[in-house]
Amino acid sequence: MTAAFALSPAWGDFGPFAVARRSHWERLGALAPGLYGHAVDPDLCDLKPYQDLLVLAFIRDNLPPGSRLLEIGGGNSRVLAHLADSYECWNIDKFEGVGNGPLEAQEAGYAIVRDYIGNFSPELADGYFDLVFSISTLEHVPDAETAGLDRVIEDMDRVLRPGGLSLHCLDVLLKADEVWTNRILPRIHETRPVLHAWTPLAPLLGDPEVYCMTRQAYEAGWQAITGQPYDSFGRPTSCNVLWRKPQPQPQPQSQAPALRSGRTSRGCGLELPRISVVTPSFNQGEYLEECMDSLLSQGYPNLEYIVMDGGSSDGSVEIIKRRAKHLAHWRSGPDQGQYWAVNEGLGLCTGECMGWLNSDDKHHPASLFVLAAIFTCFPEVRWLMACPTVWDEQGALTMLLEPLPLWDRRRYLRGEIGPPHVQQESTFWRRSLWDEAGGRLDTAMGYAGDMELWSRFFRREKLFVADALVGGFRLQRNSKTSLAMDAYDAEAAAVVAREADLARAVRPDDVPAPAPILLEEILRRCPDTTPFTGLARAYRGYAEALAEPRQAEAMLRRAATLAEFCPEG
Repeated sequence: MTAAFALSPAWGDFGPFAVARRSHWERLGALAPGLYGHAVDPDLCDLKPYQDLLVLAFIRDNLPPGSRLLEIGGGNSRVLAHLADSYECWNIDKFEGVGNGPLEAQEAGYAIVRDYIGNFSPELADGYFDLVFSISTLEHVPDAETAGLDRVIEDMDRVLRPGGLSLHCLDVLLKADEVWTNRILPRIHETRPVLHAWTPLAPLLGDPEVYCMTRQAYEAGWQAITGQPYDSFGRPTSCNVLWRKPQPQPQPQSQAPALRSGRTSRGCGLELPRISVVTPSFNQGEYLEECMDSLLSQGYPNLEYIVMDGGSSDGSVEIIKRRAKHLAHWRSGPDQGQYWAVNEGLGLCTGECMGWLNSDDKHHPASLFVLAAIFTCFPEVRWLMACPTVWDEQGALTMLLEPLPLWDRRRYLRGEIGPPHVQQESTFWRRSLWDEAGGRLDTAMGYAGDMELWSRFFRREKLFVADALVGGFRLQRNSKTSLAMDAYDAEAAAVVAREADLARAVRPDDVPAPAPILLEEILRRCPDTTPFTGLARAYRGYAEALAEPRQAEAMLRRAATLAEFCPEG
């Protein structure tokens, strides 16, 4: 497997390049003489030089010579002609003059495929190119039908190798009271693992730093083509989007034997999936031991547990060391915060199912076996939230959310984000969804990094809710949530506003929330209930501790269901 190109530090966060800005010219202008043979005045040129130079700078900084490049609709491409001596360059273009493009191809030292992207040309091999890019092309794709947009996106992704990059600069028009863009731009954000957040379009109208083609440049060139005055046509700018094609993870052989029970009527044995859990930790030694033991004490044989400590000085490291032989990986040292640590840990994971557990929270008994049963016996589930619960500072259960909340994207985009929230401690997902959503947390988030990840999951998949217990949030005096709930809510609201802007642009289909997965059905489908031995007794103990009668009754109902299917022990 070819390794993915690591982005250079200047491009590691592509967000600042998602929209053309005047400040970019400080960097791009130096490349103009090499590409055009002369300097370029940003106030006198059309939009294409900005886009050419942005792509050229990106390639020079991030892809080594010899890399395979494909331009979409490049016409007689200056960029490919400039790079052809050092890179393997291809251009797919039918040369039919679309978007004022050329009708004849000039010989320039690169391969030409006379076709349109989206036709799945056999001349372009699957998984061949290191970079697929376009400059002022995708805004011309007919966008009335989503299926047509998806064909273009899927064909670009088809020819891209795993780990390869796809970069596209699209013309966008800033009109008097609206922003026009082809729907393919938000559709890419909706369906591909884009390496930066969606940029809301409306605020661009009043942003003085956005670089637009000037009136003078427009009237000297484009107006003769468009037949519209500058004010009517709109100020042309460039929105730029970058995604990386996921690399398939090596599939480790399961460390778990097939579990079987004497209840052969319920099916054959269940092979346990590898479940990866990351715990970020910093000076939470008071709770860390209980957190770690809530996972390790279950004896789940295919757990990949990673602890990322930020350089604690309160005895946390000693707690971790005592359990080191049960860990797949751990480290302790200064880091860049909670979400950075989670991101680093998840990047080390190899499990089919993934999640994280903060060091002051903990799991319920047999939670990992519950997750294994759901992800194995319900193949349609790619993203799951179990019943939200809350522990008090001493670790006793104080709240069970009843009735079980159902979530769909429509509710989320209306700003109905909580409370109750999608509870991070009870949420797990399949690796395939993680990869499709970009395989990363947004480490710029200080509080609502989970909410930002859910926004990308919601674009791609329904959230299933299970009538089972997995994790719980500990309400303690020094937690980030307790100390800064207002900051969390403000950051979460900003995430939802941005996501709602994307949804308005892409107009996704409404997908209702799926029906909850009932505990009885989990146990009925599970071929081996032995791991749940004694769980009914534990749930009855929970019921005795819950002060709210409806919550206690709901817990007793679960205990009765478990007693019907599982040995008491």
